[in-house]
Amino acid sequence: MASRVNFGLSKISHSQVAWPLPLAIPGIFALILLSSIHLFPESPMWLAEKGRMRDASRAITTLEDLAEDNEVVSAILSDLSQVSENKESIRGWASLLSRDQRNKQLYRTALAFAVNFNSQMTGANAVTCYAKTIFAESLHFAERTATILSASILTWKILVCIIPLLIVDRFGRKPLFIISGFGMCVAMTGLAATVSHIDNATAAKAACSFFSSTWASFQSVT
Repeated sequence: MASRVNFGLSKISHSQVAWPLPLAIPGIFALILLSSIHLFPESPMWLAEKGRMRDASRAITTLEDLAEDNEVVSAILSDLSQVSENKESIRGWASLLSRDQRNKQLYRTALAFAVNFNSQMTGANAVTCYAKTIFAESLHFAERTATILSASILTWKILVCIIPLLIVDRFGRKPLFIISGFGMCVAMTGLAATVSHIDNATAAKAACSFFSSTWASFQSVT
């Protein structure tokens, strides 16, 4: 949405409203979130830690859309009870570095750090920030076309997010990581190859395809 707002305001870039409006629009969504957050159910894990197992059961039934007497709900409650008991023995930031094989806190911490670090080191955020510049100066598209392509790429990013959301429970995280990582490697290699022959109009169009493919792979990873 931000890229489309920028595209719309580029038409009135001479106006004084062109710079404060993009800063104000995110505030609308922040207000919606702040005014509706009290409607969200509490985390079942937090409720279990507080000993409110009845409320935890209700939260699970709401989140999973199941009846309270469902076996799945009972199994989740049992797991939450065990995790809550384990957490009682290890508290504070030091628990993140615990080598306890039962809790594997150090492994989980390292895994979370590595996934987020490596996803950012792909340069995806830099590409997001400079998408228009890349299209205009590197791929030599017209200013208006570069703005539209930038907005379209970010819209594609949102749509691609739906794919892993729908299939992660069926195929698991590891296969998605492997496939999407390989896809990103191919896309980035193709992007580098086409950009090196950017004077060719066909290569420029192919670069756009590899550009969008990079985003598709990145979103599957994250």
